[in-house]
Amino acid sequence: MEKITPEDVKRLVESFVKEKLADQGRSLTEDLRDDCDLLIDGFIDSLGVLELITRVEEAFQKEIDFESMDPEKLTIVKYFCEFVSVAVNKA
Repeated sequence: MEKITPEDVKRLVESFVKEKLADQGRSLTEDLRDDCDLLIDGFIDSLGVLELITRVEEAFQKEIDFESMDPEKLTIVKYFCEFVSVAVNKA
């Protein structure tokens, strides 16, 4: 399997966010910034965080242990994408 990059994860996150916003009759007007906090900036709620984690695990077919991730960074795009790419690529 090819290595998963943070950019690969970010594309998945953007797709997820666009889907969630469309369900609310909203749209993403620009690309997600790396420093965007999905929760604080109102793109997803706490349930959405859990749904995003599930979507990522299903897409990459790997259970990811988020226990070791700083909870303050869990919803920040850059840190989330980097963490997931490292976790998915672990042997």
